Amino acid sequence: MRRTLLFLLLFSSLFALPLQARPKSVVIKLATLAPKGTTWANHLYAMAKEVKKATKGRVKFRIYPGGVMGEEPDVLNKMRSGQLHAGVFTGVILGEIFPDSRVLELPLVFKSYEEVDYVRDRLLPDLQ
Repeated sequence: MRRTLLFLLLFSSLFALPLQARPKSVVIKLATLAPKGTTWANHLYAMAKEVKKATKGRVKFRIYPGGVMGEEPDVLNKMRSGQLHAGVFTGVILGEIFPDSRVLELPLVFKSYEEVDYVRDRLLPDLQ
């Protein structure tokens, strides 16, 4: 009986471990070259506020504005090493990650805005 009770206690604790180990909240570290107070940075802070509200505080952002984490290649390297979770990039660095995205930067390639919309709508699922 004692052995059975001990076995059940140990067995049930295996299922409880993942619940205890689960973090109560997640902090996403995001870097950008946009200086604090600019439109870009303000949008990032607004997004962070919306995400925090929508997740009841379980997901938060720590935003590093103004290039404090380095230039874009530095931010990308820090993401690859796990120091950062996210970054806001221009087309150059985005093109290193996903070369197909560079098509959006080509000048005089499209004959009309309708053509731009058509191409963008086809690429958007791959960019998200």
